[in-house]
Amino acid sequence: MASIAKKSAASMAQLVGSFRHAVTIGSTTHAALSSTQLGSLSRTFRTSSTAFASSSSSSSSSSSSSSSPSSAPDAITTGDESSEAKVVKPKRKRRTKEEMQAARMASVTFGVPMRSQKRTRTALGGAVTASKALGEQQTEQPKPKRGRPKASAALDREPKAPARRGLRPTKAIASESPVEEKLDQKVMAKLLRQMKYEHLPPRDEWKTAFPNSKQHQTSYRYFVSNRATIKDIVSHLGIQDPQRKGQKVTIIEGYPGPGTFASELLKIPEVEKVIALEATPCYLEKLKLLQSQLEEKRPGEGQKLDMVKESAYMWDTYTQLVSSGKLAHLNNQVSTSDGNMVDFTTNDFIAPDHSDESWQNLSPIIFLAQLPNTVYGEQLFAQIVAAIASRIWLFRHGRIKLGFVCGESLAKRCLAEAGDKTSRGKLGTTVQCLADVEVHRYAHELQPHSHHFFPPTMTVGPRVTVSGTSLIPNSNPSTGLTRTGMVMMTVTPKKTPLVKANEIEAFEFITRNLFILRTKPIVDALTHVAPGGQNVLKMTSEEQVERGLIKKDEVILPHEVVCDLTNVQWACLARMFEKWPFRPRHLFEEGRVRPDNKGRN
Repeated sequence: MASIAKKSAASMAQLVGSFRHAVTIGSTTHAALSSTQLGSLSRTFRTSSTAFASSSSSSSSSSSSSSSPSSAPDAITTGDESSEAKVVKPKRKRRTKEEMQAARMASVTFGVPMRSQKRTRTALGGAVTASKALGEQQTEQPKPKRGRPKASAALDREPKAPARRGLRPTKAIASESPVEEKLDQKVMAKLLRQMKYEHLPPRDEWKTAFPNSKQHQTSYRYFVSNRATIKDIVSHLGIQDPQRKGQKVTIIEGYPGPGTFASELLKIPEVEKVIALEATPCYLEKLKLLQSQLEEKRPGEGQKLDMVKESAYMWDTYTQLVSSGKLAHLNNQVSTSDGNMVDFTTNDFIAPDHSDESWQNLSPIIFLAQLPNTVYGEQLFAQIVAAIASRIWLFRHGRIKLGFVCGESLAKRCLAEAGDKTSRGKLGTTVQCLADVEVHRYAHELQPHSHHFFPPTMTVGPRVTVSGTSLIPNSNPSTGLTRTGMVMMTVTPKKTPLVKANEIEAFEFITRNLFILRTKPIVDALTHVAPGGQNVLKMTSEEQVERGLIKKDEVILPHEVVCDLTNVQWACLARMFEKWPFRPRHLFEEGRVRPDNKGRN
């Protein structure tokens, strides 16, 4: 009986052990299958690495359970935890006490929230940081494709390299951009010293002194506030250009603001006079204060700063500038090829063509403007550049160098080359045919905005009305202008522009109408400009090169796309369109524009 009991006890123990082993294998297999099914569901963000972890943990648990039955519950728990594991985001680094004090100082002084100066993931630095973090996490958790994957490929899927095509340009720009200085109390104190002017109140009072509103005529206006930035911009105006041979210059400043540029320009010995074109009362008051302070320090010094109480946008302002005699000190300084002298006191002076001596040398006048961030600022820029071809505006007195602080979108269109379907247009083609454009300070070099400009936040202005009225501002919705930052660029008229005075009307007509069909072949687009317009291409064919009528780089083939035409080809097309006997008589659509009676040329 004892032997029978021992045998039955041994058989019962074996039976219980085998039953426990079977239960362990079944539960682990069920955990692996359930985790695989959860990983393959659509609209889930769980990666395939979770399935790999669960399957590997289940296989290891099954092998360990066969050797040790007591470890089976641990294996089951591990499989369940791995199937529900979530990615733990790294904690944000806490700011130090000095950084928090500096942020509070910036909030009080600049009037912007502390978090508005933090760089987001879409910003330049944020995109690079995000790319680094993405590269570190790709090896652990590859990003799955959207949609329901195949069940057989759920476990065989291998992680692939991330698409970094969008991050490469960002990295390239970030490597060229200067390293952002860490915000602390020393940096804040340095910024406040750079924004201290004798004729202006302290920086924390600027919001009251220069309110940004339509009532005070300061809507969409700004001015450079950092003295270091002003010195950097002034150094690129060509005041001390060797071509001037020591000749002093006169600065005509449009939209000068409270006189931050004027206070720095008057310190340069080569600057003979600064003329500010300003109509805003709060800015005009500070300009007069600056003039009185200069006169108190040194008698006669205040005469170096002059003012015209009119807006730089109005065309009559420049007529009044000449007729008032504010440029009379420049008489007998610029001569023409026939031996006469350029008269700077009359608007009736008839300028010769571009081959004249008065145009080949740089003019003693430099025009500087802080263009408002509106379409009206771009209108003023386009009109000034178009005046180069006919030598009207101030160009009748010589080849004036232009300097602009403007939005990045304007500079981008001015620099767009042939083949750029996004930014290439009428404005950029006109500028490049008539002048040489150079950007000296890009948007990332003038960031953060509050460290270089006032107001500390950038605003976008209204669009142009359909009637074409020149009132500023209006109540229409904003245009496609975006808050992309500010740049500084110079525009130097060419000694020999590609478009002549008698061709500029035809040039503006064809560029305005053809760029509407920028992706069409030129032969198809010309049919929409004028009936039979495609016949103009016969005058730009390769046969005309053999006859010596045009140059080789001026040939335009019918299949070429509009946006792919070069500046030389556009100038040739305008010249031939002007010669075409069947061109429209009136190239300017007067019916679409309502006269504003402002006396603009």
